[in-house]
Amino acid sequence: MTSPTTADNSQPTGREEKRQNTRRRVLEAALQVFESADYQEANTAEIARLAGVSHGTVFTVEPTKERLAAAAFDDRLREIGEAAFAQAFTIQKPLPFRIMSVFIALFDFYEAHDHIARILLRELLLSAQPTEANPNERLLRDYLTGLRVLLQTGGKSMGNRDLDALSTAILGIYIVFLLGQLNGIYPDRDSLRERCQGALVEVLGEDC
Repeated sequence: MTSPTTADNSQPTGREEKRQNTRRRVLEAALQVFESADYQEANTAEIARLAGVSHGTVFTVEPTKERLAAAAFDDRLREIGEAAFAQAFTIQKPLPFRIMSVFIALFDFYEAHDHIARILLRELLLSAQPTEANPNERLLRDYLTGLRVLLQTGGKSMGNRDLDALSTAILGIYIVFLLGQLNGIYPDRDSLRERCQGALVEVLGEDC
C-alpha cells in the first residue's frame, strides 16, 4: 500500500513532467511558426494549434510573444554557439581570428532572423539579475564560458590577466558590433569583419 508520503512526493513530479512536456511542445511549435512567418504575422493561436494546447496555455509557458520567441530560439542558438566554439578550437590561426569565427556564426543567425535578433538582444540588454528561467541569461553564461576557455587555451600572452574581465570585454565587443550589424552601420560583411577583428586585436594584443 502506498504511504501518504510517497503519494505526496510523486504527485508534484507528475505535474512537473506534464508541465515540461507542455513547454517543450509549445516551444517546438513556436519555433516552427516563427521560422515560417514574419514575426509580426506569427500567430500565437497557430502555435497553440500546432502544440495541441489551448491559446491561454501558450502564455503560461512564456508571458509575452517576445519572451516566447526568445525561448523558442534558445536551443537553436545554443547549438550554433557550441558548434562555433568547437570549430574555433580547431582553427590554427591567431586568437582574434578564432573568436571572430564565433562572432560570424552568430551574426549569420541573427542576419537570417532580424526581428528575432532584436528581441533577443533587447531582452539580453534589459535583463537584471541572472535567473535560470531566462534563456538569454543562460546563453550569456554559455558564451562567457566559451570565451574564457578559448582565452585559456589560445592566448600566448594572457599571463595573469583577469580572464573573467577580459571575456566580458570581448562579449561587449560582440554586442556592439551586433548592434551595428542590425542597424546597417556596416556596408558589407567584410567591413564588419575587419573592424570587429581590429577591435579584438586592440583588446587582446597583437601577439595573441
